[in-house]
Amino acid sequence: MIEGVLFDMDGLLVDTEPIYHNANTEAIASMGYEPDDAYLRQCMGLSVQAWGEALYAHYGKDFPLDEMRRRMDKIRTRVFEEDGIQSMKGAKELLDYLDEKGIPKAVASSTPKEKAQYILGRAGLGGRFEVEVYGDMVKRSKPNPDIFLLAASLLGKEPEKCMGLEDSQNGIRACRAANLFTVWVPDLAPVTPELLTLADRKVDSLLDVITLLEELNRA
Repeated sequence: MIEGVLFDMDGLLVDTEPIYHNANTEAIASMGYEPDDAYLRQCMGLSVQAWGEALYAHYGKDFPLDEMRRRMDKIRTRVFEEDGIQSMKGAKELLDYLDEKGIPKAVASSTPKEKAQYILGRAGLGGRFEVEVYGDMVKRSKPNPDIFLLAASLLGKEPEKCMGLEDSQNGIRACRAANLFTVWVPDLAPVTPELLTLADRKVDSLLDVITLLEELNRA
């Protein structure tokens, strides 16, 4: 039985990953550096601190991280304000289904709390979760399991009885390390043999998770 469902946010609940990726690329290029598309995609799902460390490792310790973040945030905020933030296909339907079935849910995002709650609110998903855990609430970032273990604990559920929903490779690794029933809902991350092996199931959208939960809990 699945007794709790733990959600990533960016690229899973809300369609923000392309916005982040484009903002990162534009900000890096504006400072005279060459954006490494493949490397930036590998960094998806990291906390703010871990993401900064990854950029230093790739571009060197003299990389102007603070300025890059300032430019990136300016670009991203402009897009959010002008275009809004869309929820991903099936997000609201799945949340409604879990409410109907009485299955508690948590959001477990590497994004800092203030920014994440703004994003969820703009997408019409604010207040939909019994538990919210964010990247500034744990010491270790995904792919470590800390954020999911804390979310399961706050729901009062054993990790083994929870489903973890993720779109990024770092998130999938974190779900597996937490011993969740791991479901991969790909967004920008390429389909790789490793992720197919780590995930218990791969689905096309959050709508498919409703069918999967029916199957698992019926069995």
